[in-house]
Amino acid sequence: MSLIIQSLDTLSKMFRGKTGQRGYITGLVPTNNSGDATNDIDFSEGIARDSEDNDNIHASAMTKKADATWAPGTGNGGMAAGVSFGANTFHLFVLGSSKGQSDHDFGFDTSLTAANLMADAAVVAAGLDIFRRVESFITTGAAWISMEVNEITGGGLRCYYNATPTDLSSYNGATTRQTLALTIPSDVQFLAIVTLYFDFVTNDMLAWVRSVNYTDSGATSSNNDGNATAESEFTVNEISVLTDTFATIAHRQSSTNSNLNIRTKGYIDYRLG
Repeated sequence: MSLIIQSLDTLSKMFRGKTGQRGYITGLVPTNNSGDATNDIDFSEGIARDSEDNDNIHASAMTKKADATWAPGTGNGGMAAGVSFGANTFHLFVLGSSKGQSDHDFGFDTSLTAANLMADAAVVAAGLDIFRRVESFITTGAAWISMEVNEITGGGLRCYYNATPTDLSSYNGATTRQTLALTIPSDVQFLAIVTLYFDFVTNDMLAWVRSVNYTDSGATSSNNDGNATAESEFTVNEISVLTDTFATIAHRQSSTNSNLNIRTKGYIDYRLG
């Protein structure tokens, strides 16, 4: 009898759109709005499991404003009440209702768990009680960083900055491990896409750039992520490296006879839930 009841419950959830692959997400891609790239974000339509893996959230395309407090509907404010739009990491969420698939919206919060959004009186009044993070962006002052965002296989997003920031400039390096905070969002581990650029090479030089959780190791001919020689100055290597939740990576060099530059091109967010 219990198996029959469980089967009926599963069927009921299927008809109500409550079942789905754990962590599933497709679409819901945020991009800078062409009319107001400083403040507004466009979200594409899509579907995602909610953060607790209890419901599916179906959402149509919508535009939300970061410089205005949250209000329902496209073209209206998206920022959680009490949160200021300034230099920070902001997490972008699709919002839904556990009572029906037709209710949905989007919003911004500095909380990784959408704590401010879900406590916002306007969000509560709209009947929105479930959420899923769809991406995380950073700002330069009170402005979104301009980037190109594309969905990749599996529902992840590849984010490329339109202007590449230099996070390490002409560093006449250390042969011991150093840490470096990159210009990418914090609170989540991302796969950072960086270029290693060598200048002022006076003799052969190797660079080792890894996750801070990786066992420290010297930069050698068999263990390096970029290299340059005195004969090939200004060498550029592109690599991907996993950050920690503080947007930090580790690096070291084989000698101090050359300068190392690290430029952050963007990051990949696999949006695993």
